[in-house]
Amino acid sequence: MLCLKEPLKVEDVHLRLTGQCRISFLDSTNTPSGIYNKLDRTTVLLKHNWPPFVANHTTLPAGNYEWPFELMLPGDTAESVEGLYQTGISYLFKATVCRGKLFKNLHAYKRLRIIRTLAPAAMDLNHAMSVENIWPNKVEYSINIPQKAVVFGSSVPFQMRFSPLLKGLEMGRITIRLMELQELTMTRIYPGTRMHKYDKEVMSWHFDVDRENHWHDLIEETGQEGWVIKREIQLPKKLNMCIQDCLVHGIKIRHRFKLSVSLHNPTGHISEVCVGSHAFQCRSPC
Repeated sequence: MLCLKEPLKVEDVHLRLTGQCRISFLDSTNTPSGIYNKLDRTTVLLKHNWPPFVANHTTLPAGNYEWPFELMLPGDTAESVEGLYQTGISYLFKATVCRGKLFKNLHAYKRLRIIRTLAPAAMDLNHAMSVENIWPNKVEYSINIPQKAVVFGSSVPFQMRFSPLLKGLEMGRITIRLMELQELTMTRIYPGTRMHKYDKEVMSWHFDVDRENHWHDLIEETGQEGWVIKREIQLPKKLNMCIQDCLVHGIKIRHRFKLSVSLHNPTGHISEVCVGSHAFQCRSPC
């Protein structure tokens, strides 16, 4: 859209869309001195120019102008990746009113976010994730997440069961940590492929367990007694806190939950159970 309060001489009015992938990180490979080399590469993924909406040195009378446009994106277009420091995949519209050599051109910019949702063939990601194990002479536990893939910014329901194997054992605090595993890969002609890995704690949640609110004399699934805890974990809603899972153009993002559970022994000392869940997918909404 172009709104003019008075006539304007223009050479042309045009629009373009560009998409680029930038990967940047510090690399210490083969540097015994400890000096880090910064690797930085930008690749153009998409470039499209529409024919000029106005051309041939026209004078536009005062008024409001609208020029519709469209573009069919290829099915393999890379999704946007935002929230990483100096790394990501971004798309940008640039509209320009060219006014000639003696005048300053007018520009307007708008970002485009391309979202890739789960494919119909990925229904196996809807299967539940569960971790079951026994700490001999301490506790038997089960941790279940109903879905392996969750929508970005939504909540994740946890179902946890702990059955004591030691008389007098009590539970304390449960801590759940959401970990983001970032892996950046850059292929160069020389000296070859370089990789950067970084594990980031996105967020953590803490809550206490007691007999009054969580103890069951009979757990239906097992027929045992123990603690049953159900919690809804709210995921971050901002990309600068948590990025969607992806594997595209050398950028790989994965997520994992880590749980630690305090156990109060009858002797007075405290033990800790640490559980790492299988990787789950944090995906964009359909």
